[in-house]
Amino acid sequence: MEQTVPTPEIIPQSTNPEVSVPVEEQKTPPPAPNLNLKKWVPMASIILVILIIVIVLSTVSIKKQTPKPVAATPTPTSTPVPSVNHTLAPYATQSAFLNFETAIDALPGTIQNAVLEDQTLTPPVLDLPLGFSN
Repeated sequence: MEQTVPTPEIIPQSTNPEVSVPVEEQKTPPPAPNLNLKKWVPMASIILVILIIVIVLSTVSIKKQTPKPVAATPTPTSTPVPSVNHTLAPYATQSAFLNFETAIDALPGTIQNAVLEDQTLTPPVLDLPLGFSN
């Protein structure tokens, strides 16, 4: 078998002498690298399965670690009734305290009978010449 080497073709010269450039035959792009899919597909599927197993196991372990809230059942208790123990203070029998209580009892009547329209309580009317026109 003989191998033929492609020779570049030269375009005829045009009016511009700088334009003459040899043109090679159209080059075919180099072939894509061989990825050998038969090797990569099983490896990728194994990695994917391992990743899914890790995710599932981690979620299961997280659910086991978080304690579930325990619902506390309230125990019914009886409410205590306050016992009223009225012991009088030592000053409650003194005369000053008794006078104070009678004055407090008389206060509402005194307020109702008070005359609020007393002339001494009204402010004085000041008639000063301030120079304003009426």
